[in-house]
Amino acid sequence: MNTGLIALIIIVLAGGGFWLATSGAPEMDDAMMQKDEMMEKDAMESDSMMEKDAAMEGDAMMQKDEMMEKESMNDEAMMKDDAMMEKDAMMQKETMMHKGTIEAYSPEKLAMAESGKVLLFFHAAWCPICRSLDAQAAANGFMIPDGVHVLKVDFDTALDLRKKYGVTVQHTFVQVDASGASLGKWSDASTYSQVFARVK
Repeated sequence: MNTGLIALIIIVLAGGGFWLATSGAPEMDDAMMQKDEMMEKDAMESDSMMEKDAAMEGDAMMQKDEMMEKESMNDEAMMKDDAMMEKDAMMQKETMMHKGTIEAYSPEKLAMAESGKVLLFFHAAWCPICRSLDAQAAANGFMIPDGVHVLKVDFDTALDLRKKYGVTVQHTFVQVDASGASLGKWSDASTYSQVFARVK
């Protein structure tokens, strides 16, 4: 009887195992299919994310390139503007160096004698010859020779300069160099053409 019982147990176990194997197969197949679907979905999402990242990276690179191009264009425009401003400044400086002027005296303006000629004009508002020279300068078509700079010095208040250059009468002109040293002095000119004729 033992052998019969053992055979029965073996049959029951084999049948139960078979039943478990066949009845659990659809669930296992479903689980396997769901797992495969999830893995496939994850792979698709991962690919989609990678594509988005690549697109964003590409957009960022394009934006960076565009910004660099704009910066380069701005730099070029600024360099052109700087070059134009520098050129204009040089032209103005050259014009100032060559164009004659009549202006108020100040010690730093003596430096204009480095590239031109400087005349100190000891001027008084009450002086008839000084007023006549002012009227000539204000007239249409009045021309100061290129590079000649007339600096008007107040005769009544510039006592130190009068003493330095030995000026005793108004409407005196003193030609000076950039250091202020006298190159010539005269007070007998009553017109600017006479004044400019004496410039060395």
